Amino acid sequence: MSGMLVLLACIGLSLHQILIWERAGKLMEAIRKSRSDYGGRAQAKIIEVQERRLARSIAYYYPVFCYIVDEKAYGESSLLYSSREGEFRTGESCMVRYNEKKPQEFMPEEDESLWEMADSEKKNALFMVCILMALGTVAAAFPGAGFP
Repeated sequence: MSGMLVLLACIGLSLHQILIWERAGKLMEAIRKSRSDYGGRAQAKIIEVQERRLARSIAYYYPVFCYIVDEKAYGESSLLYSSREGEFRTGESCMVRYNEKKPQEFMPEEDESLWEMADSEKKNALFMVCILMALGTVAAAFPGAGFP
């Protein structure tokens, strides 16, 4: 019976890792899209950094940017996030690329560190899913193999 509990725990933890993998993939896709499709440029300022938690265990930091396009101010958050506290600071300025048809869609021009962070999170999450599922399979197949 304890092997089955280990399997269920591994499945639950794997689902958590899949959410991380999905979030990182969405950020990478948004960066890719902004690099190829966004023709507008504006100076933006971080007006707030929101902390959000995934299943209460992992903190993510979402900057809210303010920038002006055609005399209209946009105060926007997006898929942009970091798992590193301090990556974004209130008051910092940067250039953003924005979608000229939908100016609320944007991405900072300097996005390489965000790409690398998302790529790393995505790879780590996939690795963890593989490890957890292997552990769960062993626990279920061999219930007496050292899982009390």
